[in-house]
Amino acid sequence: MRSFMTVAAIPASLLILSVAPAAAHADVNSGTFFSQQTEINQVGTPECLEGDFTGTETITFTQSGRFVETASGIHFEGTNAVVGRQVFTNGDIDSVDASSHFTFNTTATSGQTVFTEAGHELHTTYNAEGDVIARENFVGVTHITYRDLNGNGQPDEGEVTSNFEVFHATCL
Repeated sequence: MRSFMTVAAIPASLLILSVAPAAAHADVNSGTFFSQQTEINQVGTPECLEGDFTGTETITFTQSGRFVETASGIHFEGTNAVVGRQVFTNGDIDSVDASSHFTFNTTATSGQTVFTEAGHELHTTYNAEGDVIARENFVGVTHITYRDLNGNGQPDEGEVTSNFEVFHATCL
């Protein structure tokens, strides 16, 4: 599981919602945003362990930041935080801690939207006695650019690019 990448879908969805050019006005609109949700999911064996066991994950996603909207476009920046706990049928417990920073910019005059996120996620797995038996580290940077080349306000083939500039997972 790569939680910060999952959370990236939330601001990335803003990319799709903002493809229509903003209405021109002289005012500046700014503010803050906050979102938090908790999910319960079924999970399998952590990537750094061997075996075939399942468990239940309780995970909380928190997103906060600020935005500025002007006649020329919109700017969002913020953080994603993920805290979770996975409890497995064999008694192991996996603690999840992740965070990432993101920026999102759309320019009405050029029709270009850019989303960038850099994140880090650490899993620490404990056995039933409370001893650390595995650690897993994920690091990633995502960059997405959308250019409305034909001006129709919708993402078409060739108008959205995605580039994982850095991504790796390490068992510690």
